Amino acid sequence: MESAWSGCSPKTDLHVDEGKLAQERDYGSQEPGRSLARFAENRLTLHRAFECVEAADWERTGIRITIGELSVADMATMILAHDGYHLRQISEYLHSWRRI
Repeated sequence: MESAWSGCSPKTDLHVDEGKLAQERDYGSQEPGRSLARFAENRLTLHRAFECVEAADWERTGIRITIGELSVADMATMILAHDGYHLRQISEYLHSWRRI
C-alpha cells in the first residue's frame, strides 16, 4: 500500500468518503478475524511509510475536501484517533460475545 502522501505535491486533493468506502467494501458483513488481520497489516504498512517521512515533510500539506488543509502530522494524528475508534468497536464486539 502506498502512503497517500508519497509523491504528493503540496495542496494535493485527499478526498475520501469513508461512509461510501465502507458500503462499497461491505464492512458490516465481513468476518471479524479477517478484518482485524487486514487492519493490522494495513497499519503496519502505513507505519513503515510514516517512518520514511523526513522531519521537514511532516509539515507538508494537502487538502482534504471534508476538512480542509492538513499537514502530514495532522493526518497521522487523525489516523491514530480513527484507529482508536475502531479498536473501541473491536473491544465492544468482543465484550458482547463474552456475555452471550
